[in-house]
Amino acid sequence: MKVGLAGLGVMGRTHLRVLEALEWVDQVLVFDPAVYEDIGSRKSTRMISLDNLLDSDPSYLVIASPTTSHLEIAIKAARAAVPCLIEKPIAVNLSEAMQIEEAFRGAGVLATVGHAERFNASITALRDKINDGVLGEIFHVSTERVGPNPIRIRDVGVVLDLATHDLDLVHWVLGEDYVDLHATLTTEPGKKHEGLFVANGRLSSGASVSHSVNWLTPLKRREFAVLGERGMLVADTLRAELKFYSRGTEETLWTAMEHITGSIVGEEIKFALRFDEPLKLQHEAVRDELQGTRETSVCRVADSIRVMKIIDEFVY
Repeated sequence: MKVGLAGLGVMGRTHLRVLEALEWVDQVLVFDPAVYEDIGSRKSTRMISLDNLLDSDPSYLVIASPTTSHLEIAIKAARAAVPCLIEKPIAVNLSEAMQIEEAFRGAGVLATVGHAERFNASITALRDKINDGVLGEIFHVSTERVGPNPIRIRDVGVVLDLATHDLDLVHWVLGEDYVDLHATLTTEPGKKHEGLFVANGRLSSGASVSHSVNWLTPLKRREFAVLGERGMLVADTLRAELKFYSRGTEETLWTAMEHITGSIVGEEIKFALRFDEPLKLQHEAVRDELQGTRETSVCRVADSIRVMKIIDEFVY
């Protein structure tokens, strides 16, 4: 396969590293008007103009340029009938996202969005366990996605850059829609975009949901926890780990420990997971979608539009 790549920022270079290592990728054509140095470790990787890239008929194009440029590049790709993997967020607002959706729908060309967290082993296993009924009825969902300010992000705030992951995963993991969400945003002095997002709401099943997302916390944490009638599942996406804490069944007889463990304790299970790099798995899913060989977990534009609608209705 010949794959195009628009954008050589931090995320673009990560895509380039992954694409160069994939045996089924024969050539990578890169476009970035701000980068002129020699790139890549493979002779088949070369710089090219966007127009020439699209004219070269790539199997698909990865759009990893700044979010403000997604609409223009995506529209050109749709007109050239080139399928795309668009890094999230799909666009800077709902209006631009819907223009992208319309362009690809009209062209009859596949467009996907880079919600690579769907391919994290801990999230995949979490979804499977919930579908297997491990938790029973779901009562509450909470996510934490916090860490230091990434200097690389300048064109959007923390909601579009990070919270979009969790807003997508709530639907993908649980099949839930938001019926209500109350959000608080905090912007640091001198900054253009918000750096903190805290929200509480209700899902279509009646379960409550809470999100804590920011660029201000000195420690990096990534957790997706689901509380149900039989216990709690906690996915740590940084470590690709999934743990299950069962509801208490054994009484704590050592009274001095009650203030630490509680009066009733249950089992703690860490599942053994088979994991691979999520970005690699996402590229394999795009390939398989194009070849029609299997149904995958790749994020479609319609799913990304759902996320943008949540943000448009409840956040901004």
